[in-house]
Parts: sequence; C-alpha cells; structure tokens
Amino acid sequence: MTKRTDGILDLLKIIGPFALRRTAAGLAIVRKPKEITIGDWTLQGFPFYSGTGNYRTEFFVPMQYKKGKLLLSFDCGEDIAEIQINDHSTHILPWHPYSLDVSDEVKPGKNQLSIKVTNSSINLLEAVSKKSGIFSEPQIIHKRLYEFSF
Repeated sequence: MTKRTDGILDLLKIIGPFALRRTAAGLAIVRKPKEITIGDWTLQGFPFYSGTGNYRTEFFVPMQYKKGKLLLSFDCGEDIAEIQINDHSTHILPWHPYSLDVSDEVKPGKNQLSIKVTNSSINLLEAVSKKSGIFSEPQIIHKRLYEFSF
C-alpha cells in the first residue's frame, strides 16, 4: 500500500449543501455562501469541491469599440471554461490561454457574460484542495484594426 486510498479502503465523502471553514481544530461545516467571488473557490469554503462553478455578469461596450477586435481574456488555471455572451452559442476553452475573440457576439451597450468553470474530480476523489475557479477578473481587450492601401 503506497497511498491512503490504495486497496479496498476509500475516503469517506460527505456531500451536501454546505461549506467548510478552517479552524484551529481542523475543518468545520458551515452554511454555504450564496455567491463566490473571483479567486480560488477552495479558499472560499469549498476545498474538496469537484464540479462546475457558474459566474455571471453584465458589461458595457462603447460603440467605437465595435470597429476593432474584442478579445475576452481571463485565467482559470487548469480548469475547463464554457463561455456564453448574450444569447450566442457557447464556446469551450479546455486549456490556457483562456482567450476568445468575441467581436461578433458583443453589441454596443449592455452585454451578458456567463462563464462556467469545471474543475478536476481530484478534489472530491482524493480530498485534495487543487486550486479551482476564475483567478483573474475577465477582461475585454480592444484591438484596433488598421487598413493599408498600396
């Protein structure tokens, strides 16, 4: 036996609508927060969570930015991201860099952004707190387009 989960023994898993808080004595079960913020969700009460976190927000695009390329960029480590802007079809970003040309999906004015992040099952299966979630504020980066005539 080389690991604690080798053989016929497996870790006990308690699943439910709760979070965990670190205390001097170890981990305590606490009420689940209604929302998580940008940052590692293993530090926000979900150290052994494996699954999908849903992030939603609105953002504003000035009319003049539609004359260039718009790139959505963010960091979610080694997780898989599913992006949807407004009512357009979803895009899957399975690895770094988490960057997507969204020029055709945004409109001048208010836009809706949904990012679903799915992490590895190792957090639950091996009781490992592998960093998960969105780690940087998503950004819309404007790139100007230039035309040359010869």
